[in-house]
Amino acid sequence: EKLMGVHIPITSRGSTLYSYWLSYRSGNPAKIGLSVHISWFDNIGGGQFGASYNSLNYDAHGDTDTTGDSFVLPGTCYHISPSMKMLEIDPLRSIQVGPVVCVDNLSE
Repeated sequence: EKLMGVHIPITSRGSTLYSYWLSYRSGNPAKIGLSVHISWFDNIGGGQFGASYNSLNYDAHGDTDTTGDSFVLPGTCYHISPSMKMLEIDPLRSIQVGPVVCVDNLSE
């Protein structure tokens, strides 16, 4: 059994769930790493697939226009700060849920 992702709920509003989504990536500009996204599932329980999904990624190491800095690399840690989107939706929960993600190692 392989762990491919981690879902960390932040808050919900109506039928929308907001969360952090961490997923293992390989074959990307970082070669291997963990991607960090703020995600939201809309219309939970409705529609053909039971929900719709959208997300924004975090730049884990820098603020560039490329995706090369969008991964937490093995041997590093990253504090996930609340995004502006989440601070507008639920400031209190956004500040309360502030995970620190450390990646010891990942297999390709």
